[in-house]
Amino acid sequence: MKNIQNTIMKETNKHCTMKNIHKFWAIMVLALAGAWAPVLAQDGNQQKENTISVGMQIRSRAEYRNGALTPRGEGVSPAGFVNERARLSLGYERPGLQVKMSAQHVGVWGQDALVDKNGRFILNEAWARVSLGSGDWFLQLGRQALSY
Repeated sequence: MKNIQNTIMKETNKHCTMKNIHKFWAIMVLALAGAWAPVLAQDGNQQKENTISVGMQIRSRAEYRNGALTPRGEGVSPAGFVNERARLSLGYERPGLQVKMSAQHVGVWGQDALVDKNGRFILNEAWARVSLGSGDWFLQLGRQALSY
């Protein structure tokens, strides 16, 4: 009886997780459609008042380590793996105000189980930028990428 209950719980958790994934992608598709609709319907002579942007990056990098930086110790095998970063960003812009949020998932292929309840999605950027007057002065606060 306990094995049946465990199996039912696992299937229920898998279904709930898959359901959440489907909801996430449905929201992303709707956000993309909503972001592109005003752009496609916009006349070329109009000034942009409000702009919503959606961005996505997927970057994979393969590594083969065979004594990188320091000589490989005796009896230690070389290692090969693939790192991946997936980043999703949303932005909003209007005259005098810019807002951006960006979340990312970073991991090594095969590191996580197919259904990972803990997740590795983290907040990469979340900031707001307010123009101060009509010049080039502005105030930008929040978690942001360093550009120098």
